Amino acid sequence: MFNKGSIITGTVDRIVWPFRDKLDPVKIVSDAESILSEVERLRVNNTKSKELKIWLVYWKVQSGKTNAMLASTALAFDNWYKIAIILTSNNTELVVQTRDRFQSKVFWPEFFIETFLYQDLKDNDTFHATLAADDTRLIIVAPKWAKALEIVIKFLSTLEDKNYMTIIFDDEWDNYSLDNNRKARDEDEDLPPTKINDLIFKRLRNKVDHVLVSVTWTPQWVLLEWTNESLWFKYLLEPGDTYVWWETFFADPVAENSQRIYVLDVNEVSEICKEEKMWAWLRDALMDFYVVSNLYNADTWKYAEFLCHPWSKVAVHAVFKNIIKDFHLQVVTALNNNDKSLLIEFKERFEKLKLKTWKIHFFDQFEKQLRFWILKTKIIQLNAKQKDTMTPERHHILVWWNILWRWVTIENMLVMYYWRNSKSTNMDTLYQHARMFWYRKPMLEYMKIFMPEEVYDKFHSTYETDEWLRDMVRRYPYSEFPIKFYDSTWTLRLTRPQIESKSFLQNVFIPRRQFYPNHISEVLHIKNATRYEDIEKILTDNSPIEKYKDWVLVDFSIVDKILNLIDTSSSNQWRWNSPVAILKWLIEDEKDKRIMIYTNVAERRTWTEKKRWAIWTGTLDWTKVDLLRKNECISLALSSFAYRNKPELKPMWYPTIVFPEIMDWLGKVYITK
Repeated sequence: MFNKGSIITGTVDRIVWPFRDKLDPVKIVSDAESILSEVERLRVNNTKSKELKIWLVYWKVQSGKTNAMLASTALAFDNWYKIAIILTSNNTELVVQTRDRFQSKVFWPEFFIETFLYQDLKDNDTFHATLAADDTRLIIVAPKWAKALEIVIKFLSTLEDKNYMTIIFDDEWDNYSLDNNRKARDEDEDLPPTKINDLIFKRLRNKVDHVLVSVTWTPQWVLLEWTNESLWFKYLLEPGDTYVWWETFFADPVAENSQRIYVLDVNEVSEICKEEKMWAWLRDALMDFYVVSNLYNADTWKYAEFLCHPWSKVAVHAVFKNIIKDFHLQVVTALNNNDKSLLIEFKERFEKLKLKTWKIHFFDQFEKQLRFWILKTKIIQLNAKQKDTMTPERHHILVWWNILWRWVTIENMLVMYYWRNSKSTNMDTLYQHARMFWYRKPMLEYMKIFMPEEVYDKFHSTYETDEWLRDMVRRYPYSEFPIKFYDSTWTLRLTRPQIESKSFLQNVFIPRRQFYPNHISEVLHIKNATRYEDIEKILTDNSPIEKYKDWVLVDFSIVDKILNLIDTSSSNQWRWNSPVAILKWLIEDEKDKRIMIYTNVAERRTWTEKKRWAIWTGTLDWTKVDLLRKNECISLALSSFAYRNKPELKPMWYPTIVFPEIMDWLGKVYITK
């Protein structure tokens, strides 16, 4: 049991107070105890074995990792830790912000707790005597620059004989801390680690009572962990009850089925930039924001934000700001002139969006609120060239730049217009842009997210990957994961390709429970349909009963024969790889076992010019997937699929691999370069 003294008590009070409707103080203390408990186990292990192991804490984005570090530092100080070192990303604003947060949250009048930036340590000999006192604690905040780390290391070297217990948080562990020479070392085995990696892992934590805790929310960290062989433990820190995550928005494979997602025209942003005038979806998003922001304010007395992230280019942001500003002025003017058509539209939106639980029940109440607050709505453009500031007691419409700073939380974001659709998308970038994640459960009923279907698909794929990786860490917290890799050039790629090494990159696929090549083109549909009868004959010939029904157990050679008859390419998910080749790779380890072939009559779909692909979202509904996963063998599901309004497109067998639950340990993971 830890001493939960005045430092942790006061710190948690200061953390929770601004967000008392969102954060649970009991959970924050419990998380701090869990972290410090593992820190103590690691410290004891290092002391006994003379090792310098580290451990990794895996958070969810915007779930409160800084709060957990604050509380863990406070609890450590209550339990005789003398020094806490916080390593941050190489951004001056973030370094200062981190210093300010620790300085304002971790303190207590009975203790002398000093928070220094790294440069404050230069020639600071006077603090050595002060640090020796029982009531003194030291927090050091430093970026991961070589110069900054060397200053911290030099200061610690002057305390060699003191054996002060020290906890080191390496925040954003995937950023700068990794050994980026790992891949190059395949060609030159004598190549040393990168300088920052060496400074942190060899020199900064050079004593057994200096415990290093690595912190990240990067989804591929389970792959990156091989860059350091001294990993001790992987800890999955779950957020509080009011936190919302991927599954709230992106669990369904079909964007149109998601309750809070509004699918906008993929061409809208380019058309807005070309014509420099308002388009339908942006107008719809803004009009909804005017309604929900005022309903939200009436209910909570809080002010709301609209986030517009259309592109990475500054010039595009300027176009959007001007268009939004002009539209906002038109709405204000029309309201002042009592424009009947606009008032009718607002009334229709109000009646559609309001809930019985909200405080405003009648349109005349809402209209009064709207007229007052729309005049106090501020439009802000934020990018490298222009950084407007948010004003207290205002609603804000934010046109945000390419970075969407990872340390910025848009607390009361109700509407998000997100179009950015890069040709090559880092998973880490998607996480940074996912501003809808946070402790937002109390405001979910107000929220709306506008994005193209292609962008939604990327978020959905990342959600599935992340859920699988999190499940793996729950299963294997203390051991390496049995993961294999498929060397690929898919568009969703590994954030740190320079750490890839031949020693662990071999083969694989995207982690999920059914695997299918999607978006097959019309040409390939027609080509594969000609082989429908050939495949049906193979199934009939290998059926133990006279007339083949819906399943049969076969050898791998039969599966191989069937898959060789199917031609696939894909416009998005599998990209330049052969999907069938990947499907065959998935089951090649089971060549000596029987495989169940299951045939499924898929729903007939309507051909449209917008969706001219044979399969848009998958082949099996999840009820069938769950049934197949109860089997003890791998299943090859072949779905018979056709268009109801295109009789000339004959049916085709469409392949899907389904893995049984007992094989979840296989750990084959598809990552990208």
